[in-house]
Amino acid sequence: MSNWVLERRGSLAILTFARLPRNIMDLASASELARLLRQIEHQADEIKVVLLLGGVDGFFIAHADIHDLARVGRGELQADALNGFYDVIDLLEEIPQPVIAAIDGQAWGGGSEIALACSLRIASQRANIGQPEVRIGLIPGARATRRLQEVIGPAAAQDAILRARTFVADDALRLGWVSEVLPVQGFRAAAIAWAETVAKLPSEGLFAAKTTLRAGLLLDHNGHARLERKLFLELLTKSDVFKKRAAQEPI
Repeated sequence: MSNWVLERRGSLAILTFARLPRNIMDLASASELARLLRQIEHQADEIKVVLLLGGVDGFFIAHADIHDLARVGRGELQADALNGFYDVIDLLEEIPQPVIAAIDGQAWGGGSEIALACSLRIASQRANIGQPEVRIGLIPGARATRRLQEVIGPAAAQDAILRARTFVADDALRLGWVSEVLPVQGFRAAAIAWAETVAKLPSEGLFAAKTTLRAGLLLDHNGHARLERKLFLELLTKSDVFKKRAAQEPI
């Protein structure tokens, strides 16, 4: 049974997760999302932006399925059963299209980690975000210990993780965890409209910008500078949008 629905709105792909009753992400759903992201990755000529939404009222992705994790801990599943979840994190970061997480309600643990792997995050006024794994004797297991420090800074991330805190939307906005807070009423439509403003931008610039921004977190200064220069020069010669704009510029 599928828990993800893929829709297309022009160059925007919308992926909606609905797994009753509380939108908890099991291993099968993670593998399904990875499959869909691979499909989208190969449609970069048609799809420019991806939007992730929750399809159960009050939840984005509540958290990873603790029962699945416990089965791994008891040896009933091999550790590589978690690979689908890790594949999702990798794909969200690595596919050419920017991915936007639209958080309406709870996004704890694995749900927050999926959002953190996205390029952008927006939230409704009832969003509640956090990495409370320490509370149940675990740690974040899908890169939040790194990504959250990159997003909100080391001090705030350590406070959030070590104190197992969760944050309401306005506090998440203040920290920079999300880019914007939208009303609960009509959130889905507003999130789609927000994502469409990004999808209207030229794909050449969007894809290159995502690559360069990500590389800035992974490469040393010189390596990043070389990549940025390379992509910038490629766009000068290959970007049709830039060529048309330059032709219109008064001399």
